[in-house]
Amino acid sequence: MRLDLVLRERTAYSYEGYTSRQVAAALEKKKIPFKTICLGDGVLNDYIRFLQEDPPSYMVSFTDLFPYDRPFCDVVQVPQFFWTNHSLSEAAHYLNSDYGKIGLPYSCDLPRTVYLPHGVERSPPQEKFFDTVIFSPLMDLTNLEKMWEEFFPREMINIIKAAIETGLLPYEAVVHVLEGNTHPVSMNHLLNGVETYQKAKRTYSSIASFEGECLDVFGEHIGNNWLKRLPNVNKVRLHYKLPYTEHLAVLKQSKQVIIDPLEPHWIMPAVAAGCIPVGYSSEKFQPQSWEKQTDQLIELLHES
Repeated sequence: MRLDLVLRERTAYSYEGYTSRQVAAALEKKKIPFKTICLGDGVLNDYIRFLQEDPPSYMVSFTDLFPYDRPFCDVVQVPQFFWTNHSLSEAAHYLNSDYGKIGLPYSCDLPRTVYLPHGVERSPPQEKFFDTVIFSPLMDLTNLEKMWEEFFPREMINIIKAAIETGLLPYEAVVHVLEGNTHPVSMNHLLNGVETYQKAKRTYSSIASFEGECLDVFGEHIGNNWLKRLPNVNKVRLHYKLPYTEHLAVLKQSKQVIIDPLEPHWIMPAVAAGCIPVGYSSEKFQPQSWEKQTDQLIELLHES
C-alpha cells in the first residue's frame, strides 16, 4: 500500500496542516510508503499526470481540494479518503462519488461514510487560565440571514429556511425539504447554512444563560453591541476566532468547555487535555492516539 497525503495549502496552524503532520508521523513509524503533495505549490497538472502514470493505493485529504465541485477523486479516478474536520457539510458532494469515502467524527449510516474520530495528543496538566470556554459562533440571526442574501440565490435561502423550520437535524432536514426537487443544488452549502443557524441559536442561548464564574467565547461574533445586548455581559469575554491549533492550546488551559452537538470533534481533544466537556460524560470517551487512529484509517482503506 502507498498513500498520498494531498493538501490544499501549507499552513501549519490549520486543521489540514496539523492533522496531516500527525498522520505522516504515524505512517513513518509504521514504515508505510507515502508522499505529501501540496496543490498550493502549483503542482496540480504535474500531479494529475503522476496519478495517471503511477497512482497510489489511496489519496488521503483533510480539506476539500476543490470545494463544492466534482470530487477530485472522480476527476482523476483514484480512490480518495476525505477525513473531515467536523461535519458532513464539508463533504456531502462525496456521497455520490464513485471513488470517495468520508471519515466523520460521529456515527452516520449514510453510504460512503465511516466513523473515524481524530487522534489526540495527551498533555501533562497545565495551569487553568480559563474557567469555561466555548468555540461556537455568536451570531445575530438577522445578520446571518442578510449574509445569506449576499452569497446565496433566493431559492437556496428558501430551502435553508424551510429546513430550519422542520426542527430536524441538518442532513435529515435538508433531505426532507429537497424531496421531489429536480433542480441542481449544493448540498454542502445547504447543510452549512442549516448547521450555522442551529449552532448560532444554541450558542446565544448558552452564553446568555451562563451562570458560572466567567465564559470566554472564542469564535466569530457577528452583529453589533454584543457587550450591551448580552444579559450577563459581566460574566462574558469575547475573543476572535482562533486557528485550529490554538483551540487545542486553549483546551489545555481551560477547566471546562461548552460543546455544541454539531461540533463533537472537540470532545476527545478536550478530554485528552484535562478539560471537562459540559454535558458529556468524560468516562464514556476514550481518546485514542494519532497512531491508533491511523491504524484504523489503514484498516478502513484495506477493507475498501
